[in-house]
Amino acid sequence: ANFDILRRIGKKVVEVEAHNLFIFKKKILRYNLIVDALLGVGLRGGARGIYKEMIECVNSSGVPVISVDVPSGLDADTGEAPGACVKARETVTFIAAKRGMFIKQGPRMCGRIVVDTLGVPFSAVKSLAAHTNKGE
Repeated sequence: ANFDILRRIGKKVVEVEAHNLFIFKKKILRYNLIVDALLGVGLRGGARGIYKEMIECVNSSGVPVISVDVPSGLDADTGEAPGACVKARETVTFIAAKRGMFIKQGPRMCGRIVVDTLGVPFSAVKSLAAHTNKGE
């Protein structure tokens, strides 16, 4: 929805996919901002293939990055970045911050962390955390 809103108000938005990665690499320095929404919180093992290439290109560009939910390549639970990982200036995460954002490589990769609760009450988040932490 936000992607469409930006287009409607006249902002130039480029969606990068495998077929246009070469063009993205050539033009990346022209961009004012990169929104990282490449990989989700369920990543295990590390970015490979075209995802690894995209992350390396983004990191070497010097263009500011905002990551959506968690930087691509960062394990949201462990804070490990076992391969290429986006280094964000800011990460906007949803419902609650993820544990991995605060340990190991997490703080360095996330930058400033902003939590959008999406209207979920804290009591629901606390209840869910109690059931998923397994005594930690």
